[in-house]
Amino acid sequence: MVSSKLILCLLSACSISFVAGYLFKPSSPPTAKTSTSQIAHPIVQSPTVENESFLNDFEDQLPASFIELAEEFPELVLSQLQYNQLLQGMTIELLKTDPAAAADLLDRFTDENTLLGTQELVISIWSEEDPEQAIKWLEERKALYGEERYQGYYSYALNSLAMVEPDRAVQYFEALEPGDPARLAIMQGVSQGWGQSDPVTGFQWLEQIESQPDIEPYMVTQVYSDLMMGYMHLHREEAAATIAELESTQLKAELIKPLVLKYADSGFGDAATFIQNLEDPDIQRVAAAHFVEINAARYPSEMIDFAINNMDLDTGKQDFLKQAFLSLSYTDFDQAIQQYDRLEGQSKDAAMEAIALSMSHMKGPDGAAHWVASLNDQQDRDTGFAALAMNASYDTTKMFNSLSQIQDSKKQTATLKAIVAQIQPHKLFDIQRMLQSGNLAGVESNQVIEDINTRISDEYGDLLLPSGA
Repeated sequence: MVSSKLILCLLSACSISFVAGYLFKPSSPPTAKTSTSQIAHPIVQSPTVENESFLNDFEDQLPASFIELAEEFPELVLSQLQYNQLLQGMTIELLKTDPAAAADLLDRFTDENTLLGTQELVISIWSEEDPEQAIKWLEERKALYGEERYQGYYSYALNSLAMVEPDRAVQYFEALEPGDPARLAIMQGVSQGWGQSDPVTGFQWLEQIESQPDIEPYMVTQVYSDLMMGYMHLHREEAAATIAELESTQLKAELIKPLVLKYADSGFGDAATFIQNLEDPDIQRVAAAHFVEINAARYPSEMIDFAINNMDLDTGKQDFLKQAFLSLSYTDFDQAIQQYDRLEGQSKDAAMEAIALSMSHMKGPDGAAHWVASLNDQQDRDTGFAALAMNASYDTTKMFNSLSQIQDSKKQTATLKAIVAQIQPHKLFDIQRMLQSGNLAGVESNQVIEDINTRISDEYGDLLLPSGA
């Protein structure tokens, strides 16, 4: 059986770890970088704590397990550090059932650092469980915090309220003075709350407040974007028509991404047709790229046809085709090879690059090299080894081993030049040394070395000493 002392020690350690982890989550309320001496808070001044008094005060609130442990090991409670660790654990335990009671325990801490960490945890969880009560509690204690710290806590609580009760949060918004930071927090929460439940009401509210003096255009755009993402789930066609008429290209590009995925939810054909019917070529490219990136694994075979038929929307590097073949290679390798055989030119090179990469992931570099070497057609083998060389730029030796298997000297040179153009700058010196050793007799070394020297000059250049040195 595990001893009571071990339980207590583990509980104290877990409490500290839990609080530390929670505080670094993005959802935690912001805190000012203020020294603890600058923060007014009623804390017990005595360096020791009377165990009996402590237990009597909170016996009806605390779990029986804590009471029993504290009674069994009174010497632990008499230490200020251990007392605060124990109190922290009690507060966290109480948070699960009664955040208000947990908040009352904050005034019992004697260590400022432990208090601040636990306080942020209490406010975070209470704001999410019962935001209005947390707001009232904060308003009553406003004088205990510096202005910046209070604003962080208060804004977090109001943001949480706006997510679950946007109508109520709007009342707080209207009561606050223009320019109060908490108004922005409410707007952000309202955009999510009404965005999920009633985006039409959200749009109407946004229209009412957008001309107010403290409402910046970026705030309006942010709320609009959240509301529109909610609206498109309810009224897809109306959202599409509205987004198409927006003046801001950036906002259109941002909103077209979730919209094309909404069309994809009802089938590959719906999404493809939606993309084809977009009138703005730039927005078409954004929609197509996002569609391929997110849905290639879902529709690998269909996505290959889409990539072939929409090369004018691609980046010029056939990224659509690569993504489609990469996904298909993982799910149905034989089908990927059949699709590869019907391609030609640069499309075939792009497909092989993806297939070889998937083979490297599945069987490792050596297994992939063995598979490429087994291909019947020399041109396919050259394309495969070129792809392996591109994928092995992290290891110069493996890269040169693959390059050496390419029989077409022009392809060998072109592949190495492509690697030189994109490899990490410090690797250029490794390639330079490998070329000087004569490992690649078929490569047009002068062309490659010229590219290497140009990149080295661009990346590093000549260093000049200051005139006074």
